[in-house]
Amino acid sequence: MIDKIKNYIKSKCDSYEIFLDNATQQNIEISNTKIDFISQGSSQGLGIRVEIGKKIGFSSTTDINNFKKCVDNAIKIAKLNKKDSKFEKFAISGTYKKVKVYYKDLASLSLEDCHDFINSKLEIIKNAKVNVTGGSYGRSVGKSFILNSEGVDLFNEYTINEFDYELLKGNVGYDGGDSGRGILKVDKLNEDLEILEKLKNKKVMSTLDCPVLMNYKACAEMIDSFFSGNLSGFNVQQKQSCFEEKLGQTLFSNKFTLIDDGSKGVFPSNHDSEGTPCGETILVSKGKLIHYLYDSYSANIDKVKSTANGFRGYASTPSIGFSNVFIEKGNKSFEKMVSSIDKGVIIDGMMGYHTVNDLTGAFSLSISNGFYVDKGEIKYPIKDCMLAGNFFELLKNIEMVENKQNKNYSFNVPSILFKNAKIIGS
Repeated sequence: MIDKIKNYIKSKCDSYEIFLDNATQQNIEISNTKIDFISQGSSQGLGIRVEIGKKIGFSSTTDINNFKKCVDNAIKIAKLNKKDSKFEKFAISGTYKKVKVYYKDLASLSLEDCHDFINSKLEIIKNAKVNVTGGSYGRSVGKSFILNSEGVDLFNEYTINEFDYELLKGNVGYDGGDSGRGILKVDKLNEDLEILEKLKNKKVMSTLDCPVLMNYKACAEMIDSFFSGNLSGFNVQQKQSCFEEKLGQTLFSNKFTLIDDGSKGVFPSNHDSEGTPCGETILVSKGKLIHYLYDSYSANIDKVKSTANGFRGYASTPSIGFSNVFIEKGNKSFEKMVSSIDKGVIIDGMMGYHTVNDLTGAFSLSISNGFYVDKGEIKYPIKDCMLAGNFFELLKNIEMVENKQNKNYSFNVPSILFKNAKIIGS
């Protein structure tokens, strides 16, 4: 099929890109610690981008056999669009790493196997006397093709699964989950159940300026909220980033190094959705901003190589985002960081990320899961508290960084102890 599309499109435009995806999915919905609904289906789609005299057209369809109409529509749209003088070319091929994206044991699971897999997880939760108020499990097995006029010609088989859940014990709740390309293990679930157990008997605390130890989960959410948009090369070019004209400047503590690497982590791949080879991109090195994230379009504008951060589905054009994120680990154990706190707070989770100001760094977030620490000992879980301040300022005042990277979906990050932050209590 991909060759038929190529032969039809190649003489009709100056350059082109073909994106084809076909996947089967199994989905399981959970309610009240029981499987509530099971579904299975498949999806396929074709996305076509063409360039004619620097005019870009895009069209997509779920009817792959009718690809000629999709190509013709993309060409028609291109002719109606204005010239884009900034467009240079689609992504170019390169050297691709050997990366495992297909796990046969996950791909071979039947719907019954998926059902039994989730039931085994629910049994663990029941034994802990915990309720799952809501949750879901999804498994996808797919094939993707990317081919363009610049020499990209890629075929991938892939697997992915994700398990999310809302745990409740008494009146204490905790949201958790796990994901990956292979069959999920029980470690993450056990960890979440342990944290939930520790959150019993929450107490209020007074407003306090104190050290804050941000658990890796909270760190991951903060990095995603404040860095993903600001590091986009396209946003920088559009003057919609606070990091505009700040490359080479030391903006944060020398204990902070931020890396994006699509070839490693929970969702590894050897290329992004345009076909650019994945690899390591050091974004912040010891506090110094040294790189932005790019897709092929924004990279061509800045005359740099794409960082392989162009992501899309068949029904959309690429946009820039994180792939797999890493924060460089430090040299202190989590226990050592806790013991160093005279009076302070550990934060495991917060709510209200939609309210943050990612351009200024300002935030005021409700602490959903946290603990009060006194003289190096965790005293009690806290409630009705908020963390307020400026995240970019916090990153200038890092006291310690944990000596291991913890997995939180596509983030691989340590916990971080900040010297001083504002806790708003009762």
